[in-house]
Amino acid sequence: FNIAGTKDKRGVTSQRVSVRQVFAESLAATPLHNNLKVGNFAYSHERLNLGHLFGNRFTVVLRDVQVREDDAGVALRSLQQHGFINYFGMQRFGTTSIPTYKIGIAVVNKDWQQALDLVLASRLDIDPEDFAEAHGLYMSACAKNAEGDREAGLALLQEALDHTPRYMRNELNLMEQLLWEPFNFGLAIQRIPRQLRMMYLHSLQSFAWNSL
Repeated sequence: FNIAGTKDKRGVTSQRVSVRQVFAESLAATPLHNNLKVGNFAYSHERLNLGHLFGNRFTVVLRDVQVREDDAGVALRSLQQHGFINYFGMQRFGTTSIPTYKIGIAVVNKDWQQALDLVLASRLDIDPEDFAEAHGLYMSACAKNAEGDREAGLALLQEALDHTPRYMRNELNLMEQLLWEPFNFGLAIQRIPRQLRMMYLHSLQSFAWNSL
């Protein structure tokens, strides 16, 4: 599956998607999630890629707005005549207590351990009960390694890995890499899929734009 850009998670959206070597009839007959529909099928010799998107069209809904009608008219005329600055919203920075741009800062600074610490800590907001023990063991492992006791650090890291649920593939991959190449955080970061690593940098770029 290829797309030209990522759509808003919180919106009602539609977009073109290219699928390789699949008949339209097969796709149309595939059971889908209730919130997903497919249609408008066509065949092409070219696939979609990031960068093919020329723009978006939005219908914006404002709810529970308390403003005078005259003020609303002034604001709308200003939008029509002058446009507006397109600031990036919360979706670009993630929904956990650790914004993705902070991970991007660590990556740009090549502070690989800080980047990895933030990636793993952000999981606590998503699965606090399932990941709390494993994360605590990971932090203890890093502390032991920093004290010069690598053997104890690796033992704790193995415990952290053992306590990480099997469905947390990203976290498992990171800790496995730290065991294979003891506490080489730079190599461990490379186990994060490239698209996700780029997202951290794009988030930092967006944060810089919002700060101008």
